[in-house]
Amino acid sequence: SEMAIDPISGKQVPISEIDEHMRISLLDPRWREQKEALAERTKDSNVAAGAEIGANIARFAERRTDIFGDDDELGIGERPSARDAAKG
Repeated sequence: SEMAIDPISGKQVPISEIDEHMRISLLDPRWREQKEALAERTKDSNVAAGAEIGANIARFAERRTDIFGDDDELGIGERPSARDAAKG
């Protein structure tokens, strides 16, 4: 498929989609500025990424069997490795 370069964004867009792309780009000329400003504000954010969230929940679930359940319930803050060492 043939591509065209959008004169506003400089990105390559398929010719079949150029009409819609230009229409959306021209709806609100400040959209691009707002999008860039948002990206700038969030680049140094302390919000965790997707994989990091999963790892944090897994660590939390390890310690909070009273919430997440386990056959051998642990005390709050007790780690499974500490419990296994005490048994053995």
